[in-house]
Amino acid sequence: MFFVPVDDIQYVEADGNYLWIYTGARRHLLSESIRSLEPRLPPAQFIRINRSYMINQYAIRRWSRISTGSIT
Repeated sequence: MFFVPVDDIQYVEADGNYLWIYTGARRHLLSESIRSLEPRLPPAQFIRINRSYMINQYAIRRWSRISTGSIT
């Protein structure tokens, strides 16, 4: 068992009933749904961008739109 500081989380990726928590060079597997984690993360810091991803808006360095309207 280990603790990951919220500020270290760059993004969260859903993988079925599991989550991958990305913290720069490392990723951690969590047996939990993104729906159950979302209310426990600060809403001013984390943005749910679709069904499978939440991002730490403070970890964004740049973003751009591609021709389809998606964000990369």
